[in-house]
Amino acid sequence: MQWELVTASVVIGREHLATALPALADEGVRALEVWMNSSSHFDATSAADVDELRTTMDAHGLWAYSTHAPFGEQLDISALHEDARVGAVGAHCAAIHASRALGAELIVVHPGTTAPSAGERPARLRAVIESVKALAAVADRCGVRVAIENMIPDALGGSAEDVAHIVDAVGTAHVGVCLDTGHAHLGEGVTTAAATLAERIIAIHLDDNDGSSDQHILPSKGAIDWHAAAAALRQLNYQAPICVESGRWEELTIREMHEVVRIALA
Repeated sequence: MQWELVTASVVIGREHLATALPALADEGVRALEVWMNSSSHFDATSAADVDELRTTMDAHGLWAYSTHAPFGEQLDISALHEDARVGAVGAHCAAIHASRALGAELIVVHPGTTAPSAGERPARLRAVIESVKALAAVADRCGVRVAIENMIPDALGGSAEDVAHIVDAVGTAHVGVCLDTGHAHLGEGVTTAAATLAERIIAIHLDDNDGSSDQHILPSKGAIDWHAAAAALRQLNYQAPICVESGRWEELTIREMHEVVRIALA
């Protein structure tokens, strides 16, 4: 099976996305995951930015398969202070509406930002479940699915069991999991995470690391066993597009980076 590959727009950093699109198209980009965590890159709250990006994508034959919701301490949907949590949910709802306007099928969401203490973890899990239920209602109306991303160990959502618990507690077809291979590699491993999350997986971030930190390097350039990882994904019969969420690698074009990924997944 050869999966369609999506390019995470964060590959260009904080550069203005609409301006960079013609060059990205020349490098072989066809489908994007639009990163929404930098207003200089793309401002999901700006109707002008949304219109500009959609118009530019259409002009260059590109499409937004998915988006990545903003994140950070001020945007933590697991916040224990109610005003902060509601504010974070509002920002995520704006991102869902922008996703719909861009024509994206799903939005990837971090379940939390900070590493909770053992005493806080149950309350933060309850908070994120309540938040995701609110996001699911908006996503349902917009025709966009929400994919909760597994995080690095110690963070909320830092294990496949955590993420499965969140998705199962929300209990709607509009919410699933984004399996991040680099994050999983730092924890229980890609194959174990894939088996645990199974049919909940509706999106995948492909990235690699050497096992010491979250590096988001090109698949096959770190320590992940990609033969085993690809076999685990085939066993799930996962057929949707897969997002390559890595930074630039040496002097390779996007087209060349994707060829490296295809070889790793063969």
